[in-house]
Order: sequence, then C-alpha cells, then structure tokens
Amino acid sequence: MSPLIPNMTAPRATADPRIFQEQVHTQYQTFPVTLGGSVVAVVLFSIALTFWQPLWAVGLWFVAMFLQFGVRAMVTRRYHRRCQLGPLAAPEVRAWGRYSTWGSGLSGSLWGVMAWVFFPPTGSEFAQYQYLLMMMLSGMGTAAAFAQASYLPGFRAFMLPACVPFTILLFLQGTPLHTMYGAGSILYMLAIDRFVVILNGSILDAYRMRFANQDLAEQLAQQNETVRQASAAKSKFLASASHDLRQPLHAMELFAEALQHTSLPTASHRITEKLRKSVAAMRSLLDTLLDISKLDAGVIQPQPAPTGLARLLGLVHHEFSGLAQSKGLFLRLRVPPFAATHSDPVLLKSIVSNLVSNAVRYTERGGILITCRPWQGRWMLDVTDTGLGIPQAQQQEIFKEFVQLHNPQRDREQGLGLGLAIVGRLCGLLGHTVEVRSEPQRGSRFRVWMPQTTLPAAEEVSGLANAPAPLEHDALILVIDDERDVREAMHAMLTGWGLRCVCQPDAPLAVQALENEQSLPLLIISDYRLADQVNGIDAIEHVRNEYNCEDLPALLITGDTESKDLLKVQQSGIPVMHKPVDTRQLKALIQQLSWERSRQ
Repeated sequence: MSPLIPNMTAPRATADPRIFQEQVHTQYQTFPVTLGGSVVAVVLFSIALTFWQPLWAVGLWFVAMFLQFGVRAMVTRRYHRRCQLGPLAAPEVRAWGRYSTWGSGLSGSLWGVMAWVFFPPTGSEFAQYQYLLMMMLSGMGTAAAFAQASYLPGFRAFMLPACVPFTILLFLQGTPLHTMYGAGSILYMLAIDRFVVILNGSILDAYRMRFANQDLAEQLAQQNETVRQASAAKSKFLASASHDLRQPLHAMELFAEALQHTSLPTASHRITEKLRKSVAAMRSLLDTLLDISKLDAGVIQPQPAPTGLARLLGLVHHEFSGLAQSKGLFLRLRVPPFAATHSDPVLLKSIVSNLVSNAVRYTERGGILITCRPWQGRWMLDVTDTGLGIPQAQQQEIFKEFVQLHNPQRDREQGLGLGLAIVGRLCGLLGHTVEVRSEPQRGSRFRVWMPQTTLPAAEEVSGLANAPAPLEHDALILVIDDERDVREAMHAMLTGWGLRCVCQPDAPLAVQALENEQSLPLLIISDYRLADQVNGIDAIEHVRNEYNCEDLPALLITGDTESKDLLKVQQSGIPVMHKPVDTRQLKALIQQLSWERSRQ
C-alpha cells in the first residue's frame, strides 16, 4: 500500500536528459550571484586573518581565491557563449557539469586549506578567532546549500573539502570543548546534507512537472493542429462536394424555369413544379452549408442597428405559420409593440428562423410559442415548443456541427444538423447569449438574451414606392459561363422571359459577340470559376474596360464555398448569387434594373 505522504528523501532518478541539463544550466545561471557573495566573504575574512597570521600568507591565499574566481568566471562565460550557438548535446552537458563540479571542488579545497593552515593556536586569547573561523565555514556551507541545491555533486564537491579538514583539526586539539565542536561540525554536515537532498528532490520534482507540462502543451498543440487539419480537410471536401453538386442543380433549376414558359400538358407542368421544389429543397440544404462556410471564412460582418423586434418576429411568424399549420401545430407570437434591440436585423432573423424551424421540425403535437419579455435591461427572446425534448447530457452537443439527436436515418427533411450550430456562432458574433432548457418528451425552450434599446422616431415618407416595372422587352443580357449546359439553360430561361441573350464561355468571345449589338447589356451574368484559371471578377472587369463603363451592372454566380473564394468575392464588391440560383430572385433583380433604366 503506497503511503499518503511520499518519501521526500528518497533518491530521484534523472533519466530525462532535460532535467540534468537544467541542473547544470542552473549552476551557471546562479554563479554570478554566488561569486559576488564569495568575493565579499573572502575580502572580509582575509582582513580578519591578518590579526593572527602573516600578511604574506594571507595574501597568497587571497590571490589563489581570486585566481579560481577568474577561472570559473571564464568557464561560465564560455558556457553562455556556447549556449547561444544552439542546443547542447548530451556529452557536452556532462562535460560542462564536470567543469562546474571541479570549480566547486577547487573553491571548497581552498577554504579547507585556509582552515588547516590558518587554524588559530590553542589558547584563550585565540578562542574568538577559532569561533570566527567555525562560523565563517558554517556560513559558507549554508550558502552553498542554497546556491547548489539543484545539483548535489556540485554541493558535495564544495562542502566536503571545505569542512572536513576543519572538523579533523577540532578533534586533534584534544580538549573536551574542541571535541564537542568537532562532533557538532559532523552533525552540522550531516544535517545540511540531508536538507540539501530534500531540497534537491523538490527542485527535481519541479523540473519534472515543468517538463511534463511542456510535453502536455506540445501534445495538445499537435492534437489541435491535427484537429485543425482535419477540419480544414472537411471544409475543403464539403466545399468541393458542394461545388460539384451545385453545378448540375443550377442547370436543372434553369431548365425547369424555362419549361414553365413553354406549352406543356398540365401533367407535365405538375411534374416540372415538383422538380423545382426538389431543387429548392436541395438548394436549402446547400445554403446551410454555405452559411457555415461564410462563418468559417469570416466574411459575415455584423451591421448592428436599432431593430424593432415586433416587426422582425412578425416576419418569422408569417414565414413559418403555414408550415406549422400543415403539421397541425399552433405557432403563437407574443411581443410588445415597442420592443427593440441593438443588433444586426438580418443575422438576428436568421437566428430566430433557425430556432423556429428546428422547433417545427421536431414537434409532432401541440405547438410553438415565440415570446419576448424585458428583464433587467435586456430582452429575453424565447422559442418554446412541446416537441421531443433534449436529454441534459446532450444539451451542449446540439450546438456542434452535424449533430442530430432524433434523425438516425439522416432524413434530408430533418436538415443537416447545422441550424443550432449556426445559431450558436451567430449569437457569439453578435454578442448575444443563447441558453437551452429542455426535458425529454416535454419540449424545449431556447432563450436568446439581447440588449434593450429604443427605436428612432419614424421618418415621414412622401408617396409610395414605385413598383418594379415589367421586364424590358428585348433587353440584352450577357452570360459568361464555360459550361455548355449552363449556357443553354440560361439562354432558354432568359429568352422565355422575353429577353435577348448573348452566351459565351469567356470574356474576349463575349466582347466579340457584342460588336453586332446596338446597346450595352442590361446585366452581365458571369460564373465565378471559368476555364484556364480565369475568374468571373476578371471577366466582368474585362468587359467593363472594353466599353469604358465601370458601373455596368454585373452579377457573379458561383458554386464555390471555400473561404478564400468567398473572401475574394466579397472584396470585389460585385453582387453574388450561389448555385443553384433562385430564379425568382434573379428575375426580380432584372426587373429592378429595368425599372432603374426606365427612370433614366
């Protein structure tokens, strides 16, 4: 059975070469301090020796002591210079350890020679000098105990030659008093040696703990790097998979939109509509991955402003009320009309939408309640449901990516397990706090804490906003895309809308094709990733420069979700849509441009 208190006097192995190197290094690090104390001691004791010893003899010992000080100082200086050149090999460390031990032994020997040669004669008139010599040697031994406790060979190399000769001389005097002094000196040496052994053990334990912590920190850093690389590989895989999936879906969406404007039987139109719904569902899943990619890339920059919660939550309620009703659930909203917070309204709406979507998805009976209440200068925004609930042990796991507790079959209608991960990261980005309280089979309550603020006074609006004009008939749209299927699908869709369309695989061919046109394009639509490592930003700039029209409207379409690509697109300032493009949004953009041109 192991003792409760470890034996601090037990010998400790120093198998780790770093510990021995640290012991040796400590000797050289502390030498300048011990040198200063030794110089003072030698000077003071040399003055005292002149009271009963010849000046020439004291001078010889004085010179010898300072010569060994100089030699040891020179060795210490060379050691530090060698350390500046790089790490020491194990044989070098052992050699420098021997040099340090020899230096300590030389110093101790000179003190021992002094005690033997300059020992005061026996007599009452010299008793005070004997006592002074004994106190000086014991003081030097105690100082050595603290200065060299980290390295036992160095301490003993000093202590034994410094104190043993003096102890022998005490016994040789033959008087009871000197015999008692000699016995006391032996007890002192044994006690101080045991003290140094214990202190040395504590120092070695501290070294071991430091190096163990250093090893753990390095292992943790390696594990973090492994995790980072795995996460980067995952993100790259998802980005590549997302891009490859978005390409054919993009063409499918365009062809499906083009089919809507052709004369097809009613049954075919129903099939086309179902096809579009399937593409929309896939687009929703891919857009969720895109949100995570944007957060990873850091391209989402909050734009906080006073935000009315009643209107924002009303929009969310309206968006999900139909879905809740289709499942036989109630969706209720309780929010004070004056409620306002300081937040980014777009990101805050995304947070609430994800919470409500998650609640509707995992609730089969009862319903969902959205409430907003003030509390101590903050708003408590709660989304409460009567759904499946979450076990206590898993309530923190749900904010991790791709975690789904109630979807072992990975039903795509249940999402990807990213909604709450997005909620957690957006709340952190906005400085809001999200909490969860749930019990299995009794439902969940997600709470978001937000600051309170007041909305500015409503500004008067003169007149109503003009509704966007219809699409300008025969307006020219330039499409640059290196994929033949996409060009054909885009051409079929745009001409189905009554527009003219020039589709080319690169910018130079696009400029050449536009030479026969009488007007500038209403809009340039370019894929981001083109052939020959050309990107859509460069293609758009090429066309704009050819026509000397820097404000020619343009739109980037991309299936890329890698961080570097998202950052590059954001920095270009060109509007972007992600594949598969929502054709309703694209049509609305062209309508807006037509309306703006009609007002010029």
